[in-house]
Amino acid sequence: MPEVDNYLWLFLPLLTLGAVIASIEVLRRKALFFQSLRIAFYLLGLSLAFELSLWQMPLGWAEKTSPYGRALYIFTGLVFLIHIIDGFFVGYLLVHLRKRHVPPILRKAGILAAYFISALVILRTCLDLDVTSLVATSAVISFVVGLASQDLLGSILAGIVIGVERPIVRDNWIHINDLEGQVVDITWRRTLLKTRDGDFVLLPNSEVMKQTILNHTLPDKLHRVTLTVGVHYRHPPNQVKNAMLAAGSHCPLVLTSPAPSVFLEEFGDSSISYRLNVWIRDYDKLEQIRDQINTLIWYQFKRRGIEIPFPIRTLHRPSPQKAPQKAMEDNIRRIMPLLERVPFFETVPPDDLWEIARRLKLGTYGAGEILVRQGESGRSMFMIISGRAKVLAGTGSSEKHMVATLDQGDIFGEMSLLLGQPRNATVQLEDDSEIIEFSPGLFKDMIEKHGGLLEHLSGLVESRQSENAELKAMFAQQKIRTKEGRVSAILGRIKGVFGVS
Repeated sequence: MPEVDNYLWLFLPLLTLGAVIASIEVLRRKALFFQSLRIAFYLLGLSLAFELSLWQMPLGWAEKTSPYGRALYIFTGLVFLIHIIDGFFVGYLLVHLRKRHVPPILRKAGILAAYFISALVILRTCLDLDVTSLVATSAVISFVVGLASQDLLGSILAGIVIGVERPIVRDNWIHINDLEGQVVDITWRRTLLKTRDGDFVLLPNSEVMKQTILNHTLPDKLHRVTLTVGVHYRHPPNQVKNAMLAAGSHCPLVLTSPAPSVFLEEFGDSSISYRLNVWIRDYDKLEQIRDQINTLIWYQFKRRGIEIPFPIRTLHRPSPQKAPQKAMEDNIRRIMPLLERVPFFETVPPDDLWEIARRLKLGTYGAGEILVRQGESGRSMFMIISGRAKVLAGTGSSEKHMVATLDQGDIFGEMSLLLGQPRNATVQLEDDSEIIEFSPGLFKDMIEKHGGLLEHLSGLVESRQSENAELKAMFAQQKIRTKEGRVSAILGRIKGVFGVS
């Protein structure tokens, strides 16, 4: 049995070291601060294992090696002290409280320098070793190694410069060497980029510092996006510019300030080139933004009849299309059943309703387009012929929430048309849709032609007054309490908006 006990004592240092390492891993997963102390804990485990192993050594060996164990204990304590000082003064006071940026590379370099100095002091004081020759030998070795690894040292020095000057930081989108990517990590030796294709590229820091870097997100995330479109010569420039400005303004990821702008670029062989400039802050969504704007441009051009021509060197034989008169009659037949269901037109004779339908223009809109925005002024009413839309509303600058949906035959914007009120909600299309727009001029002609239409419209608006805060405020201010009084007040408001007596 004594032999078994001796074997157990031989394994005790290894068991102690294993227990310490396991404890370190548990603490490292639980707390971020212990990650920086893991080297100190490893040294502590090594010191304990060394101390336990001394118990099994012969007496002479134990006396000779005990100074090394003491030196290891002292060095372990200094390592703990170095990391505690770093964590408190640098990590807590500078970084956390004062929000100062301390380059990680410099921070690690300082810790390594403190390790080196502590080791030299312990070797000199505890083990009485001549550190002068050690330093000289280290210098010679460093010189030889430096000559053999100039590129590596260059990358390390470049990494220090990057950490101090911060020309790039994590999450920046940059262009370098005809390569675009997002900075994922910066270490002593290399910079890691992630491309839009999801690939990772390792760049030595020395190469990064030699190249011209185009940073899209530092010091400001503001970025201009440019899109160029060629348009047929028959279209007036201002018409094209208005369509492209509308497309840029309706993209939800485009900033309103600076505002979008359009410039006529050049007169080409078969088209006039126009350039749309918009400003964004989400460079990582660049492809999505380009897609949205190009899609909106197509729908704007479609509704306004603006043509993107084929090159003149291409022979294009258009496919047979319906005659304009036949196409218009087909649209009227689609619109008429929906108009007949609208309460606003209940008193309009069928022949006059047909004339109204003839004056309406059917427009094609894309999914995601915003037709009206809450709070904006507007003087038109809309009807959905096909498709689907959602109604969004909110107070102030708060996030808008969906409060209703609109389907085929539904109208919106009637309060802005009849009473001149700002839009009380935002309407955004969920599907590709066909929409008709009722202009103030069309309604004025209807009112002048049908005398009883004013009273009918006033009664319909009065029945909806409970949902309209502005009308309720007007009634309260004028102390109107009866239905007849409310209808009369609304009638006067509509007359004022359309300028009729």
